[in-house]
Amino acid sequence: MLNNQRRNDSLRQSARKDVGQFFALFYKNILLSLVNWKTTLVILLAPLLLLVVLKVGVAVLSQSVGKILSGSEEVRSPPPAKLVEKIPRCTLKGCKSIVYNNDRKNPYIDSIITTVLQLNDLKEDDFVAVGSLEELDAYIKEHYSEPTAVIGFKNITAVATEYSVYFNDAKDTLQVRRFPNYIPNIQQSIDNAIIHLELNASGKAQNYMQAQTRKAPTLKEENGFAIFEKFLTSTIYTMGTTVSIFIALSFFWTVHIFNVCTEKSNNLRFIMSMNGMKSYLYHSSWILHAEILLIITVLILVASGSALKIPIFSNTNPTILMVTYFVVGNVLLSQGYIVISLCSGVKISSKSTHE
Repeated sequence: MLNNQRRNDSLRQSARKDVGQFFALFYKNILLSLVNWKTTLVILLAPLLLLVVLKVGVAVLSQSVGKILSGSEEVRSPPPAKLVEKIPRCTLKGCKSIVYNNDRKNPYIDSIITTVLQLNDLKEDDFVAVGSLEELDAYIKEHYSEPTAVIGFKNITAVATEYSVYFNDAKDTLQVRRFPNYIPNIQQSIDNAIIHLELNASGKAQNYMQAQTRKAPTLKEENGFAIFEKFLTSTIYTMGTTVSIFIALSFFWTVHIFNVCTEKSNNLRFIMSMNGMKSYLYHSSWILHAEILLIITVLILVASGSALKIPIFSNTNPTILMVTYFVVGNVLLSQGYIVISLCSGVKISSKSTHE
């Protein structure tokens, strides 16, 4: 009886020793996973690499879809002779200046201005920054006594864009409510406004605008582009893209945790079960390690996306992103935990049978 008690005490001491060794190894691996330069390099570079690939991919996709949806331009037939005399220009080519409202915080204005420059062979010096429409009116009256066309950009958003079109002393204000960053649509609207001002919106001018200006997108093309634009700015796209990045990173963490946890987990769980010890400490430590890595990944991913100024991150509340990542990450880690537990259970069962 005494021998059995001593043997049980010895087993319990051995089990406690193994438990202590396991936790020492466990948290040592946690520290090493954060300190080891190879692991740290992967932790830092993986989110950045994935985000750069995402940024380049979206840019290439946007350009490709834009080219497909914009279609080819119609060949312009010569306008009637009377209209030729009355219309010195029906595009921005030759304009002395384009004046835009100075809203550099707007994510769309730089791309629109750059594209308008390229389309109309203008230089950066042709742009004059003003702070308000009153300043724009005063600037035009002071500097443009000759006949000219001046475009004032205002309220450039993802939903609608407003332009003030000046031609000679006349002024017209128009809005592009659909596809504001679809350049052919913007170009046609500006062309039409200039013609409208010059010819006082006569019937001939309207017919000329429909026949001679840049090709407008067809209904099918408009719908397709609208769907693509809405998709790029939709919450589903934002969450889907960021979550897909997070899935890739969580796969790395799951593999890493698997390697750390399985080194002594099988022997430990077997000894704990033989001595009637609860395994909640083992499970708690596994979960704690996973949560630490999860939080680190979330913070690095959100910080990297914001630093790279990717619209998905800059246009979405960081709190929403982090909560989404955390929830999805826990789901993925729980799945990995189940798989690891099943694999460990098989090994434990085989050992128990062998014993």
